[in-house]
Amino acid sequence: TRFTLSTMTFSFTEPRIDDSAYKAEAENFSLEEKKTIEGDIFGGQNDLEINKDELNELLGNLRNELENSPSDGKIAFETAKERCPDIAYATEVLEAFLRAEHCDVKAAARRAENYWEAKFEAFGENAFGSVTLDILNENEIEALKRGVVRFLNVRDKSGRGIIVTNRKDWFLGTRENRNSMKRIFFFHFRVGFQG
Repeated sequence: TRFTLSTMTFSFTEPRIDDSAYKAEAENFSLEEKKTIEGDIFGGQNDLEINKDELNELLGNLRNELENSPSDGKIAFETAKERCPDIAYATEVLEAFLRAEHCDVKAAARRAENYWEAKFEAFGENAFGSVTLDILNENEIEALKRGVVRFLNVRDKSGRGIIVTNRKDWFLGTRENRNSMKRIFFFHFRVGFQG
């Protein structure tokens, strides 16, 4: 389907840009821009070479940063530290934040705080426990059964999980439905990346 507005032609079914245009654009990025884009898309590098001693030192620095940094109005992490420190300070989670931020301790601390804000926004008081089916409502469980969001049983060539969404079943007309979608996505990300 095509139509023309003044001198521009649009198509709803054909991509506006092809692979060669993406490659040409990417060639003009600086190294810093490329790292930023990779972090935005992939959540950082998982192949960082860190020995166990360096990792333990970074984790200690991150825990110290989280313990001593001002919350800037972000109360969810402060609450998580009190109610569920085993989850808030879990080594595997903190390590993921460090890797996503290329071992920048301050940036990893901000990411941890933002994670807890997003989790609290999605789940309210239930944010301070494990993300399980028990904290989803009946409609959200039904949406999961319909396959609104699901992981494929394969991974891409870099080993990342592949998520498929079925947007025709998204009911986003109300604020509650948008919050349900947040909870469904959060559930999938937490469950999908644990195994």
